[in-house]
Amino acid sequence: MKLAGRTETHASKPGRGQSRREFLLAGVAAPPVLSGNYGGFRPANHCLLLMLSGGPGHLDTWDPKPQAPADVRGPFRPLATNVAGVYISEIFPRTARHASKYSIIRSVHHAGPALHEAGQELIQTGRWQADATAWPHIGCAAAWARGSGRRPAVAALLCGASPGGTCPGQGAGILGAECEPLVLDCGQDSQCLRSQVPLTAAQSSLARCVVSMSPPRESELRRYGASRFGADCLLARRLLESGATSVTVNMAEAVPGSPAWDAHGREPFPSPESYRRSAGPVFDTAFSTLLEDLSASGLLGETVVAVLSEFGRSPRLNKPGGRDHWPECWSVLLAGGPIHGGRILGASDDLGAYPADRPVTPAEVAATIYSAMGIPPGFRLPLVDGSPSELVEPGALPIAELLA
Repeated sequence: MKLAGRTETHASKPGRGQSRREFLLAGVAAPPVLSGNYGGFRPANHCLLLMLSGGPGHLDTWDPKPQAPADVRGPFRPLATNVAGVYISEIFPRTARHASKYSIIRSVHHAGPALHEAGQELIQTGRWQADATAWPHIGCAAAWARGSGRRPAVAALLCGASPGGTCPGQGAGILGAECEPLVLDCGQDSQCLRSQVPLTAAQSSLARCVVSMSPPRESELRRYGASRFGADCLLARRLLESGATSVTVNMAEAVPGSPAWDAHGREPFPSPESYRRSAGPVFDTAFSTLLEDLSASGLLGETVVAVLSEFGRSPRLNKPGGRDHWPECWSVLLAGGPIHGGRILGASDDLGAYPADRPVTPAEVAATIYSAMGIPPGFRLPLVDGSPSELVEPGALPIAELLA
């Protein structure tokens, strides 16, 4: 297993032995992370983000449109779930049996460019980085906030097989090098740990935990699907059981012939039909097993689980039979902690092109995850000039309908 890291450093303030980050934090009056019965619910202690990089087609996954024209509804039929009136794509038969554990937001949208990089930053930070401010990943910020900003817990990032290991929006940004996630390139191997840079104390602690883990049992790997994504989901579960505050798993296979969501339908990209034989079964097996295990251990009640992507895909099939980038409307799943399960929030129009009810922004998704962990929307971060800024876009509020 390779361990990747970043080399960002912060200069000390002359004569005080104080890092720039510590100096800035001294002037930030951030409200404390709330605990106990915050907002009428018990906050979760962990978050688990599953990032489906590439952008799954929402009509082919979580928002089927069986009454739409053939060039819109695509190749898959809707499948009834264990919640009356809730349907998802037939490519997720096992996930359908757990719909009571998660809710689907079908009206997520953003107004940024239809580029992977832009959407990945937005959905994973709740911020658009147009002003060049490096906003932190949700997992990094959550770990920092729950560590009171002084002794930050560390976030773990399982990088999948994407080029370069990670995607935009997955760093600590303005929080500094000590809050960077421990980046793990694992697959099925949790015994080979190599560090490219010196680790922080928090990273070293989690790294020792990973190294000390026994190899995953073959029976467990088979339950999770014996795929790269399945092995990473299994390790994510074990890291949460070991106390990790935040874990992110990338489903970002970029090798030709491997599971992929970027279904343009022309070489080298797959078509939506490929979801049936590759990406769909890989995700379905790993995610459903993860929900089962977290629920059985009681950890689901302490962990916010989010299934994210940078955008959806165009409602009408293109000439090769694929779908192109579509940030105007797509779906996100939330589960665990105080998040209600078995609900549909928002709706797309008849073609799945635009939100028709309860539009939701990436900032509101981020605010919901933070709030579910007891981190209030007004929590502030230090900017480089020493001024405080809200964790998410000003005015973005958590989705109250999904919080218990």
